[in-house]
Amino acid sequence: MCLVLLITRRSRNLSMAIPPYPYQQPKGNNTLFIVLIVVVLVAVVLVAGVVAFAFYAPTILRSSSSSNVRQDPAVTSATFACTGTCDLRAQFSDNVGQSRQLAQNGPGSWTLQRPSNAFYWDVEWQISLGSSGSISITLNTGYSLVQLQGPSSNQGSWSTAAGQY
Repeated sequence: MCLVLLITRRSRNLSMAIPPYPYQQPKGNNTLFIVLIVVVLVAVVLVAGVVAFAFYAPTILRSSSSSNVRQDPAVTSATFACTGTCDLRAQFSDNVGQSRQLAQNGPGSWTLQRPSNAFYWDVEWQISLGSSGSISITLNTGYSLVQLQGPSSNQGSWSTAAGQY
């Protein structure tokens, strides 16, 4: 009798079993598809990185290794000359602080010297020639930057980085 009481007492305390959920179709497994997409994207990024390195590395390495070499070392000076009747207003300067403000009524010649430590050198000019004189700006290498016959005006620049002759 004790045994029956014990069993009944225990069975009253048991919680009621939850009925099982109705059958559901299993959801599609997208894991394989997602993994495949990730692998393809990683492969594309790696290939793009290798291609970019192959194309740009030589340029980067060449420019960084040659940065200590003077750009166009043959150019050491630029000369501004006015011949004939020169009613001249001009500015002749460079990127290292040399500047010539020119106001001239006769012929003249002015030179900018490139400092020995200037890897990059830029020559700039603004010219207003009000008479029939002629103006030239020439590098020491013989290359002519400007040839003008007055009356005329001109402005421009040239740099050793351009290196165009």
